[in-house]
Amino acid sequence: MPHSKDGFLSKLFEDSPFGILVADGTARIVEANPAACAIYGYSREEFTALRVRDIMAPDFSPLAEKHFADMDPEPGFMAVRNRRKNGELFPVEVGVRRTTHNGRTVLMAMIRDTSAAKRAETELARARDLYQKMLDTSLDAVLLLDLDLRVRAANRRTAEYLRFPDAGPLTGRAATDFVEPGDRPRIEAIKKKALERGSVRGESLTCLRSDGEAFKIELGVSLFRNEEGEPDGFVVSGRDLTDRLKAESALKESESWMTGLLDHSPIYIFLSKQGRLEYVNKTALAAAGVNDPSSMLGRSVLDFVAPEYKRTMAERVRTLMETGNPVPPIEIDLTAPDGRRFPVSIYSAPFRYRDENIIVTFALNISDFKEANRAARASQELYRTLTQAMPDFIYALDTDGRITYCNRWLEQFREDPTGKTQREVFPEETADAGFNREVQHPA
Repeated sequence: MPHSKDGFLSKLFEDSPFGILVADGTARIVEANPAACAIYGYSREEFTALRVRDIMAPDFSPLAEKHFADMDPEPGFMAVRNRRKNGELFPVEVGVRRTTHNGRTVLMAMIRDTSAAKRAETELARARDLYQKMLDTSLDAVLLLDLDLRVRAANRRTAEYLRFPDAGPLTGRAATDFVEPGDRPRIEAIKKKALERGSVRGESLTCLRSDGEAFKIELGVSLFRNEEGEPDGFVVSGRDLTDRLKAESALKESESWMTGLLDHSPIYIFLSKQGRLEYVNKTALAAAGVNDPSSMLGRSVLDFVAPEYKRTMAERVRTLMETGNPVPPIEIDLTAPDGRRFPVSIYSAPFRYRDENIIVTFALNISDFKEANRAARASQELYRTLTQAMPDFIYALDTDGRITYCNRWLEQFREDPTGKTQREVFPEETADAGFNREVQHPA
């Protein structure tokens, strides 16, 4: 039987969820269970090389010394701070008892790591403080109503909405007193929904301020219950929609004006979301020969890119969506629904609009520019051909008097004269008199 008891106690020691440490009269740790090893980060072998003070926070070391001085610990659990192997200080609850181990009087400590509990308590206190501040500083009206819809409490914003000096006069009043008579029949329906569903969102009512002025509010209602789980009242939040309605009206007017401006821009303008067209201005529609924008909207932007540029454009769209940064301009060919191609220089940049990622692309038709370039290159080539064919020596100078071009007589020089002055290339008496002097530059 004693053997069985010893086995039980040994298993209890090993399987205990609490850390257990045993120390002798010199405060040297002689035994530690697995839970203690997990709490402190030491192995059993490492523990046996330590003294109790090694695992105590410095400000609690005197308490440990007191216990070992008379081997008569105080009863009950103590809240102290200990130190892990990695040096971290953490809170624990410790219960110390005197017992015997291998015939010697020792102190055995039961240890509970309270780090998580302390964090939870701190977080709970922080959350309570945060919620109270949120209520006190809320931009919305917040009311606590009983089941008869009478006001139990209201925040400062509610009083401001209703133009009362403070929330005191609202207590005990029927909330329906502040609702426009024509909307009062709807209140019972909202109350019924809240009782059935637990909450209601997105409702709106016309309310009355204390001076009789009517104003729109957006309403949210949540049911709360008592300790027995029975309905006990409602938390109501309301937001004055006056400014929002004005802003929405102004936004619609602004969007109408902006759309008109974009539609009459000489540049093609596209708005896309997730790689699909959301808007195409009238200039681009006309260039594409499209009368109905719906035939383009919703389609992939790549549907209107020439095949050889699709891979490049797909990479640009991916980069824009992933990085949120503009990409450098490039020249590509766009294709109209009828197959026509036209070269453009495009610039794209992302922006946020109504909480969505949108890409705006500006495309400048460069057909005329390319044609002018081709004409300029042809003219330049003709000029070069003519000068090369002339029997005379022809050369061009820059504003500093340095040679920038000479015709086929270049082969008569020992080295390329390009970049040199006349004086460096020709005898002074043969140099152009207009460039005989060094070019003077302002100091």
